[in-house]
Amino acid sequence: MFGKDHSQQLQGILEQLAALRQQVENQQRSIDRIDTATMTAARDHLNDTREVVRRALGENRDVLIGQLASISGDLATLRVNAQRYGEGRPPGPTAAAEPEQPTETDQEADGKEDKHPKLLLAAAGISAAELRVHRDTWAFLVEHAGRDPHFHIPGGVEERDGIVKVQVSGPSLVAALTSLRAVYEADGADPGTAAIAQHVYGRIAKTVKAVAKDPHSGTGVDPVAIVIDDRIRSTGEQAANVNNDLPERDPED
Repeated sequence: MFGKDHSQQLQGILEQLAALRQQVENQQRSIDRIDTATMTAARDHLNDTREVVRRALGENRDVLIGQLASISGDLATLRVNAQRYGEGRPPGPTAAAEPEQPTETDQEADGKEDKHPKLLLAAAGISAAELRVHRDTWAFLVEHAGRDPHFHIPGGVEERDGIVKVQVSGPSLVAALTSLRAVYEADGADPGTAAIAQHVYGRIAKTVKAVAKDPHSGTGVDPVAIVIDDRIRSTGEQAANVNNDLPERDPED
């Protein structure tokens, strides 16, 4: 069907195709070899990297373990030294115990029993007392005792030459004693205020105790009088009352 010339051309084409096929196969084998070599090289590199990392971690681990062991040894040494220091150290001062508050029994044994409640009880039994003081002293008493619910200002106040004369009840005396004592025993009280309060308290307490010592009731008895009016005695009075001039140590005694 084909002529000679065509057969030769066809043969040439077939040979060229065979040559191309061979080239393609050769290139494919080269590519396969390259891929294999690349993968092998990559795998080897990865293995090498892993080994380096593993080796580094192992070395660091050994270093860390060595450092921890050294620190543990130092701590043990410090603990031993601290124990030795504690054994040889003199004992520190112990906390001072708080002083015990004296009980009522202790106060009675020391002769320092609080007589104020008994004084208030005696004052409450007085129906009325005549108070003779300077008007300034009366104003001081009203100022401090007037806030007590038991203190009642009398309706009539008689004044002559600066001296006030008033009638006060037993409850008012109780209020006066309670308020005056609170004033002169208060922390940080003004010295002058405390002195006035203590002096007036002492005079009222002295009269109340005298009444309680020898009480009378009913008619035919002298009225209770509380006088705060110190003056210079005459020569005869000074000689007769020389034993009464001792200073009062405690307004409640």
